[in-house]
Amino acid sequence: MAVSPDAKCADPTLSLDVDEMILDYLLSSANKALLDECKARRAGREPFLGSGADLPLSMVDGFLTIFKLKHTTDEAPAYLRFRLSLLKFTNLFIRRLYPSSSTPPLQSLERLRQKNRRRADTWYSHTPPCLGDMHTPPESSLDLFTTTFPLPQASLDYNRTQVLTRLGVPPTSEFPSCFYGTPSGPSLLDTLPSFMALSAEVVRFSANQSISGPWINMACEYMVQAVIEQYLICGAQGLGALREAFAWGLDERDEGGEESVEQVEVNAMFFQEQDEGRQDVEMVDAEARMQEVRGWKQARAEHFLEVLIFDIFPVSHLLFIRLTDPLSSQLIPPSPASAPPVQPSSQPLPQAQPQTAESHLQTLSSRHPVDRFENAIVEFLFALQKCQAPPILTQLESGKVEGLSRAETQALKARVGFTSGSW
Repeated sequence: MAVSPDAKCADPTLSLDVDEMILDYLLSSANKALLDECKARRAGREPFLGSGADLPLSMVDGFLTIFKLKHTTDEAPAYLRFRLSLLKFTNLFIRRLYPSSSTPPLQSLERLRQKNRRRADTWYSHTPPCLGDMHTPPESSLDLFTTTFPLPQASLDYNRTQVLTRLGVPPTSEFPSCFYGTPSGPSLLDTLPSFMALSAEVVRFSANQSISGPWINMACEYMVQAVIEQYLICGAQGLGALREAFAWGLDERDEGGEESVEQVEVNAMFFQEQDEGRQDVEMVDAEARMQEVRGWKQARAEHFLEVLIFDIFPVSHLLFIRLTDPLSSQLIPPSPASAPPVQPSSQPLPQAQPQTAESHLQTLSSRHPVDRFENAIVEFLFALQKCQAPPILTQLESGKVEGLSRAETQALKARVGFTSGSW
């Protein structure tokens, strides 16, 4: 398909509309090419890199630069902003395992990581301590995450090779294993904010206007996978990565400030309007009106505890959790007051084999297979691509635009200077 070079002569007032149509088509094509690249990788087809996504991505990059220069004062419509968010996340997620022409420079990744850490710190400073938060972690967990990690380089290399093989990227000269899991490559922790931003876009334009149970499970799984990857592959140490990965939820003290529009929309995603029946101002104060969406806090807490608690933690750790948040009673039921006292047994208690922090995360990795996680995210991306209307240029080429008659479609073709052909 093509837009005639003489289109600018037909109706100069349509310049913005035509450019938006072109950008829409290019964004959609690039996103589809990335998903096809992922399918080829997972199916074991070679070569899967550069077979289709590089050219569409470079065309998006070039045209987007021109678009911004031509239309400096025009705000992109909502559907284009959504396509941009979708492509941004798809590119980061699909190509995080191997170097490519669209890999962000190291300096850009470092700036992104600093921004993400600042966001997490701000979120914790605005959020009251509760179950699953890392405001005041137990000394035992702090010691273990500090003394056990970082893992030796040989262990990191082995873990990296295992993951790459499971995801269809066996190390070769073309796809070296020295990229994934290093500072030069995007990690799941780096891409997590883009996933949240894309999800916020979906919620904003969905009929339900609220995050769903399946999405909550997928987002929590993303946080768990980010933690596993940081410590077993990226060489993280201390609690910083764990803390950053779980810093998501309603920011009850959001004041706008220097936050980007993206952060504001993500915060809105976690906000739930109060029940319509509770309108009594005396009964509902300002804090009560700031309700977090149902199900998120508990799901986040459950996944957090699954990551943090393992055999070598003493009972004092569970006591810490119970004292810091009443929600823990739903997860760790207290002994009923009426229960009879436990009589000591003459038989020795079985001695459980203690886990190390590393073996615990390895066990966690087995319970949360990374290939199953990637399948879920890719299916999510395919669904988002499929639910959007085809680009207008694609519809024009087919001869029928949604909502227009064939006569109106032909008139639109003439107005924008559209001619059949190929890009």
